[in-house]
Amino acid sequence: MQKPFSGRIFDMQWKNSNYEPESEIKTPRAIQVMGFALGDVLNNKQETAVAYKESDRIQLIDANGKEIWQSSDPYGGSTLFSVGKIQDRGEVQNRLYYPMRLLVTDTNDDGDTEVIVVKNHDIAGGKLDKFRKFTNAHFESLGWDGLGLQTRWKTRKISGFVRDYAVGDFDNDGKLELVAAVILSEGAVVLIGEPKSTIIAYELPS
Repeated sequence: MQKPFSGRIFDMQWKNSNYEPESEIKTPRAIQVMGFALGDVLNNKQETAVAYKESDRIQLIDANGKEIWQSSDPYGGSTLFSVGKIQDRGEVQNRLYYPMRLLVTDTNDDGDTEVIVVKNHDIAGGKLDKFRKFTNAHFESLGWDGLGLQTRWKTRKISGFVRDYAVGDFDNDGKLELVAAVILSEGAVVLIGEPKSTIIAYELPS
């Protein structure tokens, strides 16, 4: 119950009119299963796993379940949470925040795989474990350069924070776009503001 986003991960196969576990994907014990993604991240024609650590830093995991790289900066960031068991006497609520999505894709069809991530900027700089308030956000495309994932491009900062995102042909022009649900205001404080959200789309670099 203390680590609800961790656990074993399996490939599922359709058998006997049902999905059944086929083979386990080897990962570190403390893996965050939400946000977890598989793809040819290293561009070596093999699947590599990418996931968040509890610190919101990104890690790459090889086929043997060993970490081969982790980011120096945190990414993601969500205000969605589950309530865990109280740890300390003075604790009112133990918030266990959900990890964000990670997308592994080739956005410009050049044969190189990218990891699309969002970075929601916390006013406390991530220093408060149980409190989060995001004021702005931006997206980054990360690509493997032989030593680690490096930024290929990033968007300008937008007001509010990103709740979720996807890549698809948003405007039916035959090209992929990055589409995001953005929270402008959560309206959490009574009489001060109403909740506001919007959808935005970016044309991806060719």
